[in-house]
Amino acid sequence: MKYKILKKDPMFQNDKDIFQLGKRDGNTKRNFLFLSKWIGKHLECKPSDFTKIVTELSKKINTDFLRNTMCIGFAETATGIGMAIADQLMLPYISTTREIYPEEHITFTEDHSHAKDHFIYDVDKLGEKDCFILIDDEITTGNSLKNMIKILNQETLVTDYKVLSILNWMSKEKKDSFIKQMNEMGIQISFYALAEGEILEEDPYIYCNDREDLHVSYPDPCVYYEKEKFFLSPITGRHYINHHIYYDFIHMHAYCIACEIDKLVGSEKRDILILGHGENIYFPYKVAAALSRIRPDEKITFKTTSRTPIYVDGKVIRSRKRFKDNHNITYHIYNIEEMEKHDAVIFLSEAENIEEIEVPKLTNNMIHFLLKKKGA
Repeated sequence: MKYKILKKDPMFQNDKDIFQLGKRDGNTKRNFLFLSKWIGKHLECKPSDFTKIVTELSKKINTDFLRNTMCIGFAETATGIGMAIADQLMLPYISTTREIYPEEHITFTEDHSHAKDHFIYDVDKLGEKDCFILIDDEITTGNSLKNMIKILNQETLVTDYKVLSILNWMSKEKKDSFIKQMNEMGIQISFYALAEGEILEEDPYIYCNDREDLHVSYPDPCVYYEKEKFFLSPITGRHYINHHIYYDFIHMHAYCIACEIDKLVGSEKRDILILGHGENIYFPYKVAAALSRIRPDEKITFKTTSRTPIYVDGKVIRSRKRFKDNHNITYHIYNIEEMEKHDAVIFLSEAENIEEIEVPKLTNNMIHFLLKKKGA
């Protein structure tokens, strides 16, 4: 694929600071994806880098003119930065999700994705707002964005939309056309990004890995750790978060978990990866950030597992392991050999009890830290 970066924030020294180009595995609709080191998803991230990108994105929004505003993050990749931006702007938040609950919801499609359907819950809370800030790591064509806005327009009276992303590939012509279509629907929309570019030529090849080569098994049982006082699972943003009530609790809960991890690993383990699961990115970030404050001279990073199948190209993505979680959903974890170099990998998972856990030992140095589930 050929592309050109047209504009970028001074925080990016070169194109690789913005993203590294990955390839989707077996995807006939879109064979590429943009892998970011800033968002704690497929690649490991320092909590300080995550904080930096969130701060720079938040500066794009002029809070002086916000009216009754809500942030909405796009699953799966942007649920972390979406929730962090809402926290920093002190705004309510909800994310789209692939998780299915027996509740009222609205849905829209992301046509190129491995998991096309997005769900949004707490629909009654959406109707109370005057402005939506839609947050994603990158905007490519704008088609998924359009699908989402059409559904929101049917369910709410909101006419003010702000789209916030790290990277936006929409050309001026496409962006102008998009804004015109929205204006015809009675919607005012603005785009804000830290980098803008243009895709000049796409690679038509369909990349496929040999699935049999992606299985790695470890005979030793995983070490589990649980404690009764950590009964509440992290608040993920799949349901409505009112900042006045929940963010302080999230920060306190993450700090308590970090203190427990600090005691658990001991002084001999100085290089620690906090591994989250799926859409739950923000809470592992908060745990990693808290642990970094407790152990300021040590290396603390975080990332999460992913539903996205990415082609192992031997460069950006050097290895991949597939597994099913306790909901029988296939997830992936990437660059295992990099994870094995850490003194410990702390995998944060949610379940009602230990018997519910079916996630395998993903690395030899993994400790499975159970956060007992209560709510979403």
